[in-house]
Amino acid sequence: MAKMHADEVDIDAGLVHRLLLVQFPHWAGLPIERLPSGGTVNAIYRLGDELTARLPLTARGAKDLERESAVAPEARAHPARHDPDRGRNR
Repeated sequence: MAKMHADEVDIDAGLVHRLLLVQFPHWAGLPIERLPSGGTVNAIYRLGDELTARLPLTARGAKDLERESAVAPEARAHPARHDPDRGRNR
């Protein structure tokens, strides 16, 4: 794929596989396929039939993921609720 950013890192299925071997060896045998994306911040890879891996393309994208990780525990503690009446005129 063509690079979109001057500071974009090289990411391919081989890198994803190496990261899995080190960090999640129980998933390292799954097939890896890059998903087409219109996004410019992350590369998304399918891992088998049920998982995906999102890798930042730039240092700024990595910082965004760090911020998301920092607030993730709080977000999980307060999940969004589905309210079918929300937005309806009453």
